[in-house]
Amino acid sequence: MRSRWICLLVGVVTAAALTACTEPPPPAPPGGTPTTPGPAAPAPATTVTAPATAAPPPSRGGGVCAAGDLTLTAAGAEGAAGTSYTTYRLTNDAAGACTLEGYPGVSYLDAAGHEVQRDAAREPGLPTPRVRLAHGAAALFTVANSTVEQCPGPRDAVTLRVYPPDNTAALSLAGSYRVCDPRVRPVAPAS
Repeated sequence: MRSRWICLLVGVVTAAALTACTEPPPPAPPGGTPTTPGPAAPAPATTVTAPATAAPPPSRGGGVCAAGDLTLTAAGAEGAAGTSYTTYRLTNDAAGACTLEGYPGVSYLDAAGHEVQRDAAREPGLPTPRVRLAHGAAALFTVANSTVEQCPGPRDAVTLRVYPPDNTAALSLAGSYRVCDPRVRPVAPAS
């Protein structure tokens, strides 16, 4: 008798479970999609006011100089020991001060706009000072190229493309360039 009651009880529980699984979802609200009951709504959030803290210290000269606020010009060239060195100037045209720090990205383009050789490699082991530029002030950087005698495959380019440090926009400078194994130095203050 006892086993009969257990079987009957198991049958009732199984039938109830099947019924719960096969019941149709509740009707959709007018103009909406069907919803299923979810967990209970959380209790309303309470607002906690943090104690006042000191303002962060001012930066050492404004934000990063944006490419659109800079002008790129050539500042001079010289050669030594099979390498030519060309120095370029980045001048701040913005009304306020800004800063530059690190290496610019440098590449050369041919007349069709294709990159010649590879991007200039960074010369390692050089200091990377933070250069504050007031309106009209400039920072300098130098690009080195092996001379024709030292380079088996120099290429000609007509555009220098420069990404100032921490920028994704580039500046361009038209000219006549002989490119071979280019290397770039970090920006430095103009003297």
